[in-house]
Amino acid sequence: DEDYDEWNTDACQGYGAGKGYIHIHGGKIDIDSDAKAMVAGWKQDEDAVTSSTSDDPTPNIMITGGSIKLTTHTQPRESGNGGGPGGGPGGGRPGQPGSSSSSSSSDTDISPEGLEAKNDIVISGGELLIDATDDAVNAANALTISGGKIVAISANNDAIDSNKSFVISGGLIAALAASS
Repeated sequence: DEDYDEWNTDACQGYGAGKGYIHIHGGKIDIDSDAKAMVAGWKQDEDAVTSSTSDDPTPNIMITGGSIKLTTHTQPRESGNGGGPGGGPGGGRPGQPGSSSSSSSSDTDISPEGLEAKNDIVISGGELLIDATDDAVNAANALTISGGKIVAISANNDAIDSNKSFVISGGLIAALAASS
């Protein structure tokens, strides 16, 4: 889109990733990524400026409004598994156009999740379209959905995943995931 400046970020896992807390309550976001699309993460030993944890952000994501489109392309892989083909438009699903690539086991792990918080995700509004090759939505702790319209698609893993609690009290959700 001509109205947006092009952002150049390093798509390697762990670089260019968001740190700390993300709160979105309006606007339009469109992210097309070869790694994670949007992540709230924090590691005390790597990201802290001070030795105290009192000034550290909590790695949560809160979405109360806006139009958000997140797309990832690279196939998930862990070091030692030999990698796999990359994807193209459409999250790397079979039959979609796109290039392929291979990687060696010496590459870093790739977990191309769409929306990920290393703590909680709270969605109370907005319109989200998340098309990922790994988990489309992933909360390390709690996931709470009380509103909004969410379409979550995962080509290789979970459409919506919470490692602890998952509460739905409102909203409209369509989730499509890979079968095992």
